[in-house]
Amino acid sequence: MNYLTWSLSTFIGAIVGSAWVIDTTIINYVLIAMFISLLVNQFVSKLYFFVGLTAGVLAVVFMILLQHTIALVIAAILASFIGYFTDEYLTNKRVKIGNEGIDYD
Repeated sequence: MNYLTWSLSTFIGAIVGSAWVIDTTIINYVLIAMFISLLVNQFVSKLYFFVGLTAGVLAVVFMILLQHTIALVIAAILASFIGYFTDEYLTNKRVKIGNEGIDYD
């Protein structure tokens, strides 16, 4: 049922979209706003905020250095690894702090 709804909506959108003349310059701003809202909804912890901020900074730096859109992919991958290793470090730090002074013998 979901695929049928998606297919019909796509078909109707194609018909309506070809019949109406739509100024496409606004689409750039709408897409940016959509991606910002999707990003903000992901900030559920300080770690996610840190990874998002890191990805943004890396994307800007790599875009300046590489002058190619592959910089966005590289920035996303590096930020993912940084987030993973930061989470592992913080998890291990919490485990070590939590286990101090406890004797299991």
